[in-house]
Amino acid sequence: MKKNIFSLRRFFVEPRKKAFNIALVVLIVNLAFGAQISRYYGTVFLDEKRQSIKGELDLYGSSLTITLNSYFALLEGMHGFVQAESNSPDIHIERTFNDLATVFYEGRSGIRIFAIAPNGVQTYIYPLEGNEDVLGHDLLNDERSEVRADVAEAIETREVVLSGPYELRQGGLGLVAREAIYLDEAFWGLVAMVVDVPPILANAGLSHDNEHLIFALEDENGEVFFGDSKVLDEEPVRYEVILPDGHWTLSAVPRDGWYISSSRLLLIQFSTIFIALMLALITYLLGYRDERLQCNVDEKTQALNEAVIELEGSEKKYRELIELAQEGIWMIDKDHKTIFVNPSMEKMLGYEAGEMLGKELFSFMDERGVEIAKKNIARRKEGIAEQHDFEYLRKDGEQITVTIQAAPIRDENGEFAGSIAGVMNITERKEMEQKLQESEERFHSLFDDSADAYLILDENIFVDCNQATIEMLRANSKDEVLSTHPSQLSPELQRDGRPSAEKADEMIRIALEQGSNRFEWTHRRMDGEDFLVEVLLTPIVVEGKTIIHTVWRDITERKMAQEAIQQSEMRLRSYFEQDLLGMGISSTEKTWVEFNDALCVSSQ
Repeated sequence: MKKNIFSLRRFFVEPRKKAFNIALVVLIVNLAFGAQISRYYGTVFLDEKRQSIKGELDLYGSSLTITLNSYFALLEGMHGFVQAESNSPDIHIERTFNDLATVFYEGRSGIRIFAIAPNGVQTYIYPLEGNEDVLGHDLLNDERSEVRADVAEAIETREVVLSGPYELRQGGLGLVAREAIYLDEAFWGLVAMVVDVPPILANAGLSHDNEHLIFALEDENGEVFFGDSKVLDEEPVRYEVILPDGHWTLSAVPRDGWYISSSRLLLIQFSTIFIALMLALITYLLGYRDERLQCNVDEKTQALNEAVIELEGSEKKYRELIELAQEGIWMIDKDHKTIFVNPSMEKMLGYEAGEMLGKELFSFMDERGVEIAKKNIARRKEGIAEQHDFEYLRKDGEQITVTIQAAPIRDENGEFAGSIAGVMNITERKEMEQKLQESEERFHSLFDDSADAYLILDENIFVDCNQATIEMLRANSKDEVLSTHPSQLSPELQRDGRPSAEKADEMIRIALEQGSNRFEWTHRRMDGEDFLVEVLLTPIVVEGKTIIHTVWRDITERKMAQEAIQQSEMRLRSYFEQDLLGMGISSTEKTWVEFNDALCVSSQ
């Protein structure tokens, strides 16, 4: 009796226990390895999503930077107008100011006010209607301390200084830009512009209703004036919008959160678990077989029966996993008829359970899809497995785009018996890619159609420019401009005597360090004529690489007008000081302000 018990234990219990322990070790090792793979791909998929969001946010940030600069360019134009007309009669200044302001006002949406403030007193206002209370306001003595501080900063730095965004007295979120005017190094006054912030954001494509992104736009103090402040708590992607006196920070997160679609990840997890189970099962069976080589036929038959039962259980579990998979599974026979679809596949095409079974594959696509599908099936018959995108028709007639991983099925004789495919709905991703392409096209349109000369610098070389640049340089095509260093489109020396090549590299370095750089520069047209421009360099990040957006504004005529005024003043001073005639200047109170020696002699 004891011998029989020992024999039973030897041939049944101990072999199973040993095989099970080995299989368990194999299963644990493979599951641990599978967990590492799942974590890795989870991180990869999240990084892919962040890079996609960053690429889209960079486009919005660049568009906002360009839009803001187009508004600040108007203030610079008003600044140049005052410098050119400062010595003209008041009535001429007022009339010319109204004409110029009308052009600027009608050319840009969202502008509230243009103002010129000699000695800080707002004397010229456009439009005057509705802004009468602004006329005559003394900015230097404004009752608001923050306004006085911004005015003082504008006077001290001689740069554009921004106030806001904040709620304007007239209502609405607004931004005030001011710039001091100096004539002969003496403070003359200020030019100012008030604009509504919402139109600026709208022109840059920023909206609360964006289908894919939720935005938050902060000022330098970290105050969110547009979007949802909760975005800042969700590890957002950020873009720094450079301003003349600081920066804004544009942040964004995907509207659906950083959640990664589990279809791909689930397929990887399912595959690793299935492989681990199969390896463990194979290990168990092999180990058990090796231990049972000495058993009789009955024992082998019993072991085989047990293995079959276990395999049937595994097949049941496998089918349950297929049924629960979020990715669509579709099998057809050699006659192209559907023999199996999982619930995810039926849901993807809008059918109820069992409605797709027995139907031809071609009944779920349009005529063009039928032609493509026939070619794909021909490749399956040749034993080719492949992945490709395809378009199916849902039950309701809606067309969806999917990516398919298809492989042939062979029978026991190696003949083609049908094919199996994993199907993933990528319609939303395709729509997002299309919208991203449209956003890029809007950016290029803004760049190409601008009246200002726009260029792109990459590693100190011009790699793109718009038509306005070609016309300003009197070039025949972009080929004459691109692949050149700024010094190659300039005289050898600049007006301060420095070599153009050396100074150009320094100006680019300053822009990269400070976020922007505005300066005057002498360029040379293709016909050899030198002309003076005001240059604005703004670094921007595109696809992870920093390039420099360049704006040229021809100020030759403005400089010539300034020089003509200076020469006229010098001639008048020369006549005054030669004492050929008695000359003097009196004030409105009829007192002498200045007189020459000849006037003193004649008075005696």
